[in-house]
Order: sequence, then structure tokens, then C-alpha cells
Amino acid sequence: MKKFQTHKRLLLLLCILAISSVGFAQDIIVTKDAKKINAKVLRMNPDNVKYKDFDDQEGPTQTILKSDIVSILYENGEVEAFVSEATSSSESDAGAVVKNSAEKKTTPVEEKATVYIIRNSAVGLLIRMSIECDGEKIGSTKAKQYVYTVLDPGEYTFVSKGGENKASLNIELEAGEVYYIRQQVKMGIFVARTGLELMNEEAGIKALKECNLSSDNLYIESED
Repeated sequence: MKKFQTHKRLLLLLCILAISSVGFAQDIIVTKDAKKINAKVLRMNPDNVKYKDFDDQEGPTQTILKSDIVSILYENGEVEAFVSEATSSSESDAGAVVKNSAEKKTTPVEEKATVYIIRNSAVGLLIRMSIECDGEKIGSTKAKQYVYTVLDPGEYTFVSKGGENKASLNIELEAGEVYYIRQQVKMGIFVARTGLELMNEEAGIKALKECNLSSDNLYIESED
């Protein structure tokens, strides 16, 4: 009987924890103008996303164009990144990486700084390395992938964590500028080691063209 009561209490506790986690679960939609929307995503259409405001789920259904979205961080931890298709070689969306048949392009965000962390080396092909900015995770990369973020002007510390070590890079960011950081990968004694190196624009754009956006890029933004 005592054993049964113990199991019953444990089951009740698990139910409470499950209900609590559902109650606080939310999706986060990140837009190209660096806003975060706390939402409950309802439906993904070919050209838009339907959602409810997380704090007003009895309210009206909202609609946002996919072309206005950078990424969605779902309640289960999965991240979906959105990349717009450019309609011509001279057009691009501000602050976003866009594609046409030949190349990726970048356009600075007004009053913000855009930072790309690019792992264009094929060394350590499947070894995942994480990237943080001032202690907040941006995402992680495997070979031939990149992550990026848009931040307010100021000084920031970027950290790359690899298998044997971690490397940091301090940068003073200026508004309207685009920065390219190479995430270096070298084979250590047992596993890969990492490093960070600031690149010039020419080298950065070349490296960016060689890579694809990481699927777990969180696209963090500065707090006002």
C-alpha cells in the first residue's frame, strides 16, 4: 500500500511538471527588423505564418509574411531559419542573407551592426562548435556553415567553444557596419580545436559564399 501511494505521488508530480511546462511553452518569431514575437505558431503556409500572441491566445489570429521572418525558435528547442529569394541581382532585404542563382548578399542594418561567424573550413566535418555573444548562444556550426546576429553598437565578446578549448574575440561594433569573423578549426591531440579571427570584407564575403546558414542560428538581438 505504501509503495502504491509513493508511485501515485510520483505520477501526480510528473503530471504537474508536464502541465507547467506546457503552460510556459512558447514559440519565438524573430523578424528582419530584429524584433522578437512571443507566439504560438498555428499554421505554416507557403508565403506566411499564422500565429496567436502568446499572452493573448484567445485573441485574433495574426499573420506574418515569411519574407519578414529571420527564424522561429519553437517551444521544443528546434530552430527554423528563413532565407529570402532575391528577385534580382540588385535587390536584397535589409539585414538578411538572400539568394539568387549566383550569390548571397548582405546589406547593413541601419543603426545596427551585423556580425557573421563563418566556419568555411572542412576540417572536423561533423564536429559541432557553439558560438556565444556576451554569454548568450547564437547557434552552432559544422563544417561549411555560418551563424549571424544583429546588435546595437558597442563592445561585445564572441566565444567559440570546440572540443578541446574555447576561443574569444572582443570587438567594438559600429552602427551600419557588417563584420565577418572566421571560426577556425584545427585538429588537436585528440579532437578539434577552435579559434576566432576577424576578416576584412573581401575575405568575409568570399568565405560566406562557401557556406550555408546553420539550422540552429538563434539570431540574437541587443536589449534596449
